[in-house]
Amino acid sequence: MRGAERWREYALINLLQLAASFAGGPLFVEQLHLSDSRTIQVVFHDGDTATGRGHDICRCYKVEELCDAIVSKFKARLREIVTRGPLVSAYAVNLEVGKTTERHVVAMHLNDNPQEVATSFCAEHRIAKCDRVAQMVAASIPSPHLPTVIFEAAMRVEEGVCIGGAPVVLHEGQIPEQRAEFYCTLYQPVQGCPDLLKTLRAANVSHYAAQKVPGGRGLQWLTSPVESDNFMENYWQQKPLYVERTTTRHYYDHLTRIEDLEPIIRQAQLNNSDQSVLIVKQSFASTDAPQDFAVAYVNGFSLVVHTVEVFWKPIAVFCRSLWDDFLYPSVNIYLTPPSGVAFPIHTDSQDTFILQIAGEKHWQIFQPPILHPYKEEMLGKTAEAPLDASTLGPPLLDILVQMPSNKLQAL
Repeated sequence: MRGAERWREYALINLLQLAASFAGGPLFVEQLHLSDSRTIQVVFHDGDTATGRGHDICRCYKVEELCDAIVSKFKARLREIVTRGPLVSAYAVNLEVGKTTERHVVAMHLNDNPQEVATSFCAEHRIAKCDRVAQMVAASIPSPHLPTVIFEAAMRVEEGVCIGGAPVVLHEGQIPEQRAEFYCTLYQPVQGCPDLLKTLRAANVSHYAAQKVPGGRGLQWLTSPVESDNFMENYWQQKPLYVERTTTRHYYDHLTRIEDLEPIIRQAQLNNSDQSVLIVKQSFASTDAPQDFAVAYVNGFSLVVHTVEVFWKPIAVFCRSLWDDFLYPSVNIYLTPPSGVAFPIHTDSQDTFILQIAGEKHWQIFQPPILHPYKEEMLGKTAEAPLDASTLGPPLLDILVQMPSNKLQAL
């Protein structure tokens, strides 16, 4: 009967993300069709057994006649997990069938190929236009690592006549409102969502309130082993300083790591500002860039996140440690694909520290045509104020900055 229905355009209603890097994390999500026309969503966790979880479902929903089929389905899914890995993200999708709306879940596991997941889901549910599903699944390519756990507990979940505990976790850098919405959508509790949100907010505030600026951080930490007094007297606004950190690979880890970029970008997008995240390619204003940042990145565009200190606490704490030396330190994050170029050659009105967190980038630093320019004197950022590289002479620095040896340039 379902195959005879005319499937109308789908609506992607809610993006859900869940990390599986903690004990008891979710392995898969399964939708079960019960004999009384009900459809339920079951989250199978690490530590569950197919037989035990199956019989719990049968008892709670009073469908003992389906026990063998449910247990067999769980066993088959567990065999899949050996190659697919644990659940990392899931999308809730509304499909309109006739006059009714059905909710389905497309799940992404650690070892999945995003294109194959999207194609399989669209084929199963007869969705002709699959590009939106493919784009959204591609944007959720999982990272096996997440920042520090701030909060971990069990949420009361009712299954039929039974009440159980479902794991809830909040990682550093994640947004309490998004996590509460996710767990309430995933577990569908009868009550408790407002209390969960309050708990996650309080845990988030307590975590960051307890953070202190570590000893030795600030300008001296930034320029080390060059003494900060030496830096200010002989380099600042005079000539470039290049410091290579060959034996301190994790020197900047407390600020941000490559694994933090996705939550940073998504949190920046919540600021509702067109300037929060720029998508550019050898230009300061790329009007033809894809709107989805993952799609843009794989197509050669760079991502620029402005004023990260506004919403990323570790960087905010670090900026505060620089207030004694600088008027208003602010931080941008740049993510550029291999062989990509974010901006053309240009001058800036501000002085800049550049920290290479991951990957590598080729830098050329020239003697500026105008020393200490005001904003209206900057060159290379608009068509009205071009900058010809051939007029600059040889670069003062021409280097390839690479990881794993973190390196710092200060201008």
